[in-house]
Amino acid sequence: MKESCAQKVDEKPLPRYICDPVLGDGGKLYVPPELIKIYLEDIIPLADVVTPNQTEVEFLTKIKIRNLDDAVLACKKLHSMGPELVVITSIEFPDSMNNCEENDVVLFGSRRMKMKKDSYEIYKVNIPKIPGRYTGTGDLCAALLLAHTSHLMEHQNENIGPVHKPSEDAKSTGTTTDTRQTDPNVTLADILQNVAATMFSVIKRTYDFSCLAHSKEDIYEKKKFVIKSNELRLIQSKGDIEHPPSVASLKLASTSFVKNDSSHFRSMRICE
Repeated sequence: MKESCAQKVDEKPLPRYICDPVLGDGGKLYVPPELIKIYLEDIIPLADVVTPNQTEVEFLTKIKIRNLDDAVLACKKLHSMGPELVVITSIEFPDSMNNCEENDVVLFGSRRMKMKKDSYEIYKVNIPKIPGRYTGTGDLCAALLLAHTSHLMEHQNENIGPVHKPSEDAKSTGTTTDTRQTDPNVTLADILQNVAATMFSVIKRTYDFSCLAHSKEDIYEKKKFVIKSNELRLIQSKGDIEHPPSVASLKLASTSFVKNDSSHFRSMRICE
């Protein structure tokens, strides 16, 4: 990867590199610990965007994330290695003292501001946790971020764009259609909202399928369905991937910006 990026340094426009540092989950590594040093020294410094989960960011930064301040500090440490955008794809805080419901999973994003030194745009989106373990959620989240931040490195202003926003008709009906327009002023908040909305919808659809599998009476068939039910229903979710569900359909609640150190901070929650 390091050699590949070096070979492309003269290309115009520069290729974008999103790094999903696959190290572990649930507080444990499932790769040799020697890989951590390789990520820190050779891989992450090349990345435009880095997308660790909670376990991975804790191993990479040596910061235990117990609260929002810890999450901000961990993001800043990753920023210092090079990436402009850091997205922690899932955080489970130990209590409800972090503007989270007890069973929320948090998508936490931080963007280093180009025009303001030592300033960051920081958002979190609270997503209700859906029971079960699902294969491929990290891959899906990284892929969605790659798609939704496709113009990130092409624009030098304070906004990320252009990406798509649902049309007013889509908002009122709770659905999205091809009538939506390209909006050059879409922010990081909109991008994270789109990613969270699609993730929630795909996992919820997978959960519903899993419930159906568990209701099967034939034990042999049930085992086959249960194994299959752990795989994300991506094909069945094609519409939600291409056109993220609207704010209206998921009842997204948001708070206003507040100052946090030299950063802007905003909290949002997707409601069932």
